[in-house]
Amino acid sequence: MSARARGIFAKHGLNVELLFIQLNSTMRAKFIKLPPPVIKTMRLTPLKATVEPAEIRFRLDVMKSQNMLSHDIDVDKMIWR
Repeated sequence: MSARARGIFAKHGLNVELLFIQLNSTMRAKFIKLPPPVIKTMRLTPLKATVEPAEIRFRLDVMKSQNMLSHDIDVDKMIWR
């Protein structure tokens, strides 16, 4: 798929790869090793690729309480925006 087409999909908030995998049951059958009719009945759970600072902060706090970290870590510097 061209970069222009990917840009159009992205502009509308569509993940091209996920859309392609959901629509192409034959391709999924090749990797999952199930017959295409079975694959067509399956639904994929949409994946979330965002990480909130509070989620990381919670884990770092747990690690700190268990002496797994020797110093504080600035969560805002860990997330690229």
